[in-house]
Amino acid sequence: MTTIDKPTSRFALVFLGMATALAIIDATIVNVALPSISADIGLSLSAGEWVVSGYGLTLASLLISFGRVADRLGQRRMLLIGVVAFAATSLVCALAPNGSVLIIGRLAQGAAAAALLPTVQGMLQSLYRGPALMTAFAVYGATIGSAAALGPLLGSALVDDFGWQAAFLINLPLGAIVIAGVLRTIPSIPGQPSGGGRPSGQGADPLGQLLLLLGLAGLIFGLVEAPRGGWFAPVQQISVGFLTWSSAAPISLGFTTLVLGVLLLAVFVQVERRRGQAGRSTLVDLSLFGIPSFASGSLAIMVVALGEFGILFLLPLYLQVGRGLSPLHAQLVVLPTALGSFISAPLTAGRKGVPARTWVLLGLGLEVLGLLLLSIALSPGASVLWMALPLLVYGTGVGFAISQLTGATLLEIPFGRTGQASGLSSTARQLGSAVGVAALTAILSGVLGATLAGHLATTVPELPAAARSMLASTIAASPADSARLLASLPPGSVAGVRQATESSLALGVRIAALAAALPIAGAWLLARRLPTRRPTGPLAPSSSPPSTAS
Repeated sequence: MTTIDKPTSRFALVFLGMATALAIIDATIVNVALPSISADIGLSLSAGEWVVSGYGLTLASLLISFGRVADRLGQRRMLLIGVVAFAATSLVCALAPNGSVLIIGRLAQGAAAAALLPTVQGMLQSLYRGPALMTAFAVYGATIGSAAALGPLLGSALVDDFGWQAAFLINLPLGAIVIAGVLRTIPSIPGQPSGGGRPSGQGADPLGQLLLLLGLAGLIFGLVEAPRGGWFAPVQQISVGFLTWSSAAPISLGFTTLVLGVLLLAVFVQVERRRGQAGRSTLVDLSLFGIPSFASGSLAIMVVALGEFGILFLLPLYLQVGRGLSPLHAQLVVLPTALGSFISAPLTAGRKGVPARTWVLLGLGLEVLGLLLLSIALSPGASVLWMALPLLVYGTGVGFAISQLTGATLLEIPFGRTGQASGLSSTARQLGSAVGVAALTAILSGVLGATLAGHLATTVPELPAAARSMLASTIAASPADSARLLASLPPGSVAGVRQATESSLALGVRIAALAAALPIAGAWLLARRLPTRRPTGPLAPSSSPPSTAS
């Protein structure tokens, strides 16, 4: 029986939070380093996109598998393996001499991160009980919300002062601290080869692993690629490794991989269901979705991530391209989001008599309110300081919601299956993030395409209609490249193009903020089905879990 005393548990939370932060920050920190990386090792535009998206691809594809491995191998052992692998792959990225090596390093780094997130969630369930568990998930949720917002800010500071390699090398000393801290403060948690007492959990499921990996990879790849290459018909030639997808193809690469991913996942579900009915081992125990709180909570996690990560992706783009701010200054404008999470998440731990569901509902409501206020503050003529209050409200909601949503979702999960359940909920978050970024980017691109030409006709009437149309379509397809386009324009037209671009971007982000509020409002309805306390009985027998600090 694993034990952890109360003083030690506080230090353990610090190191588990650091392990979580490593995985979350590296999902966003590279965005601001990309221009420096491109200038140094000569990345093409498509290679740069894969440096960013390759991490999320392998992360989302392997979360469930590594969650299951953690249940069997032992959670502490799995966490240590993941941190070592994360540090090693970070070193590969920092020393990469060209784009191909860097992309391979990022794919491997995402795989290492997939070993961290579900393992940390499972360890929280294994090591803490009652009010201590609520505190632990408050820290975990605050780490996720704050790390996502602070990643680009940290990246900007590191790249400006030490070069792009520092964005990866910082993980080595941090990883060493996490390893030392985990070994000192967290006891060994034995694995459960029997799958938590389920006979069907014994053995391997290689077919299920292959189907799940390929299905999720196809789905995430399609969501990443479709905004650039076309949702249905291809809009440009796409090259991925040795594969070249012609612009003359009847359907786009993104749509093709999306369809293949969905089909493979449908086959995966059927295979797992039949294996379970036959009493054979399964990679994913589909009976987990028969627990209403887990099914509703996982769906809520996915739709919340859809809105949260999508809007955090678009705001820096608007501030840098539309308002002309530097990457560091743009991240400082978004900083109230992280501050709100820092303020609100600890409050959930200090009010232990309040059910987790109450905090989740309050947080989701504040997120919706913050996005509505943000849509009002996003005006081309207004100071960016007007965005501070909406972002603070929004970040406060993120702190309340994320700090307790994961814990409430896992509250009724049997103790021997928390790794697998954590992997499923983490996958839901990553899928929501990918869908959110793709959907809100498509909204922004659509608004730019529909309005920018008209704004250009007003602000730069001296440019020929064909030139304005070319500018509008190019900026709509890739707003981040507008600086390069402005450099090629006549000096007298630059101010007008900037004004038109800012107006269209503000409108696009305003509509995207309202669109992001819709799924979060839907998640509020789903969160009403979450439990208020851990049940007793068959789902969570008192003899199963290890004892922990109260």
